[in-house]
Amino acid sequence: MRSMFRLGLTLAVLAVLAAIALGVPPGTWRAWTGELRERIAGMRDGGQAAATGEAGPAEDEAQAPGEGAEEDDIAVPSRVVKVEGLSAVRMAAEEQQQTGVRVLALTATTHQSETLASGRVLDIQPLVDLRAEFNAARGEQEVARAAVAASSRAAERMRVLNREGGNVSTRQLQEATSQAASDNARLVAAGRRLQDIRNQAIVQWGPTLVDIALAETSTLFEQLITHQDVLVLATLRPGQELPDATSFIYVGPTGERTRARKAYLVSPASRTDPVAQGETYFFRTHGSKLRVGMHMDAWIPRPGPAREGVEVPGTAVIWYANKLWVYVRKGEDLFVRRPLQEYEETRDGWFVTNGVAAGEEVVVSGAQMLFSEEFRSAIPSEDEARE
Repeated sequence: MRSMFRLGLTLAVLAVLAAIALGVPPGTWRAWTGELRERIAGMRDGGQAAATGEAGPAEDEAQAPGEGAEEDDIAVPSRVVKVEGLSAVRMAAEEQQQTGVRVLALTATTHQSETLASGRVLDIQPLVDLRAEFNAARGEQEVARAAVAASSRAAERMRVLNREGGNVSTRQLQEATSQAASDNARLVAAGRRLQDIRNQAIVQWGPTLVDIALAETSTLFEQLITHQDVLVLATLRPGQELPDATSFIYVGPTGERTRARKAYLVSPASRTDPVAQGETYFFRTHGSKLRVGMHMDAWIPRPGPAREGVEVPGTAVIWYANKLWVYVRKGEDLFVRRPLQEYEETRDGWFVTNGVAAGEEVVVSGAQMLFSEEFRSAIPSEDEARE
């Protein structure tokens, strides 16, 4: 049973080491696994001796007087220590170089907090169709207006001639008056048709965007048609509100804050997303590399002054036990794993106001290897398991 336990414990340790092998240089890997290979060989020899009834090496060779303890009994100091209640890993400078551990000194910076929302590039074809329909109705109105003007003049001339005893009968006057009234009715109908088209557009797009689309000349609408700019619908999360002073936000591919671009407020939208159920707003942004239907993230600046803190690169951060951690170097060979207390994700990593400070050095390459070393040292030794 004891042999089975030792074999199982050894295999477990080898499995952990195999998980981190890709991040450790060959020299260090051989150093870590050499002792394990020797133990496995010893277990194999001991098992064969037990099966044949022969004495193993420990039984054949008595320890000479004055010799030291067996190799297995030599105490190897742990790399992991406690510093102010936090776990820390010791690693000599030479091994840091071999394993690729690099640090970066943090510098003070300022950051404007942002709220994350979602965005989508809209198809403006319905607006183009509405504009075409509106222009056709407006043409009909102009025709009706011209007809009203002509028939009104003709009816007035007939009225004057009839009153002065001219060669115009009452019947002719009535026909001219009737024609003027008919033309005027068509003009009123054309005006109502225009208003109906406008009302339909407002229900879908809102008055501001409708004014832009239906204006006789509109630079912004021309830019949207030619795809110099695109229209983006930003949807806030439920319970969020767009700050009153907001005139622009940032939009970009999902999760890629570094590629975000400015988008300028056009107007509130009249409809919400049936799934998100949040406030919606129209923004315009440069159309380069954006296509209709693309989904993206929207970063909305929060009101208030920028905060002071430090920028921690994403490569320095480890997610563990529902917290963010970084390794801070203390001295030449000691790395303390410290939790980040107050932070916010940014385009380049994390903006931190509590947990690390300007001037401190954090590990930006090799943090996962240090964390794996912590985990490896946490596995109990064979003697500890027996106890």
